[in-house]
Amino acid sequence: MISAREVIEIAFAGTEHVREELISETRIELAQQRFLKPALGGLYNAVAEGKYPDLLFDYLKAPLALYVKYLILPELSAQATSQGVVQYKNEHMTPASATTLALARRKVRNDARILLDRALTHIVAHPECYPEFDSVRDAAIRTSMRGGIILK
Repeated sequence: MISAREVIEIAFAGTEHVREELISETRIELAQQRFLKPALGGLYNAVAEGKYPDLLFDYLKAPLALYVKYLILPELSAQATSQGVVQYKNEHMTPASATTLALARRKVRNDARILLDRALTHIVAHPECYPEFDSVRDAAIRTSMRGGIILK
């Protein structure tokens, strides 16, 4: 649904330098399975097969890119090497603290959730365009938990 290059273009600002090889196909697939598939329900397979390119480009690529960023942020702050898990540090930058990383991840995830909710609002408003999406059946999938409270 999205390439590593597109993830970088959409989710990372111009000051964030991320190499394409750090964004693996596995991470992209994990983001799709973990976040898009539960939200889209029966519509997910149709989108994955290329049936709705406008929906993908206009509504789903941005949240997907942010969800990929959310998943790889910990890997960007610490890398596994033959010498163990290391953090890169040079004279101009220092690694983010665990608290700063957690706050950055939370912001990225919240932004992605807002964009995905925008996509779902569009899908629900146009049921004739997306017959694979059943707003009654898939509504249960669209619940989330925040602070121990289940939200729709």
